[in-house]
Amino acid sequence: MKIAIIGGIGSGKSEVLEVADSLRLHTLSADYINAELLGSLDYFYGIKDAFPNAVEGTTINKRILANIIFSDTEARLKLNEIAHPMILQRIREDKTDPIVVEIPLIIESGARDMFDEVILVHTPMLKRLKRLKARGLSVKDAIKRIKAQVSERELRKIATAVINNGGNLDRLRKRAKAVFEKILSK
Repeated sequence: MKIAIIGGIGSGKSEVLEVADSLRLHTLSADYINAELLGSLDYFYGIKDAFPNAVEGTTINKRILANIIFSDTEARLKLNEIAHPMILQRIREDKTDPIVVEIPLIIESGARDMFDEVILVHTPMLKRLKRLKARGLSVKDAIKRIKAQVSERELRKIATAVINNGGNLDRLRKRAKAVFEKILSK
C-alpha cells in the first residue's frame, strides 16, 4: 500500500510524515529526494541548461532558482518537467509495503494514481503564513508560493482522508496517528 501525504506549503506535511516514521512505517519525502537529486549530474545539467542564472560554478543557488520559478509559471513548469520524472522514478523504485510518501505536488506531477490512499493536511491560511514567515519568507513571498500551488479545494477532491492541523502539534500527532491506524486496519 502506498500512502501519500499532501497539502500546501506550511501545512504540516513533514510533521505527519514524522508520525508515520514514529509508527515504524517506511517513509519518503519528495522534497528530500529532490535535495538528493541536486547532487545528480543529470539533474544539475538539466537545471543549468534551463536556468543558467541559478547556477554558480558547480552549485545550484536554490534561492535564485526559487525566485525564478515562483515568479514565472512557465519556468516553474520547466523545472517540474526536469524534477518530477526523476522524483517519481525514485518513489516507484521503492517497493516497501506499506510506504508513506510526502508529495506536495501530487497533482502537478501526475502521481495521484501511484497511491492507494491520499491524506490531505489542512491548516488555516494564517497559521501557514506564520510558519512560512518563521522559515524566513516574507509574507509577499509566502503568498506567492501558496498561489503557485494547486488549491486546497482541488486537493480535497483527491484526498481519501483529511487531517485538520488547526491546533497544536500534539493534537496534530494524535490525529495523524488515528488516520494511519484507520488506513492500515483496512
